[in-house]
Amino acid sequence: MARPAVYVNCKICKTLFKRKRVNQFFCSFLCGGKGKRYVQTKFAKKVSVLCDYCSVEFEKWPCFFYKIVNGKHYCSGKCRKMSMKEGKTPYGFKKTTGSPLNPYRRVVKDGKFVYEHRWIMEQFIGRKLKYSEHVHHINGNPKDNRIENLEILTRSEHAKKHFGKY
Repeated sequence: MARPAVYVNCKICKTLFKRKRVNQFFCSFLCGGKGKRYVQTKFAKKVSVLCDYCSVEFEKWPCFFYKIVNGKHYCSGKCRKMSMKEGKTPYGFKKTTGSPLNPYRRVVKDGKFVYEHRWIMEQFIGRKLKYSEHVHHINGNPKDNRIENLEILTRSEHAKKHFGKY
């Protein structure tokens, strides 16, 4: 026996629609997106915050404060990017050492991150490395970027060095 159709009013636009799920409160994706803001406005109010880069006052929902990693607030992505480029944040464009997940050291050259071992090899051979050329650390230590410890290999040769025993 089929379930009887249930019609409810959308919480945003108040139109009557046929509910497909028990917990469906909005008639469309558009109203559902607005519904997230509906819940926020129902229980919370926006908070005035100063932008840490340009010192402009703007409003922000309190629920977005938990996403802040370094305690700084920006009025736009442009302000955040400019702040990171100038090194005013503890993470971002000025980070030069590798993380535990990626131990290869990185340096900033011409405003871009470059792996240090690739940059050293480019300086040594006097040209830019091709995408297909890999720089291999002979002793296996990714932090040892001496030129004696580096060699250029193709992708297949590099894979054989690392996974040849398998």
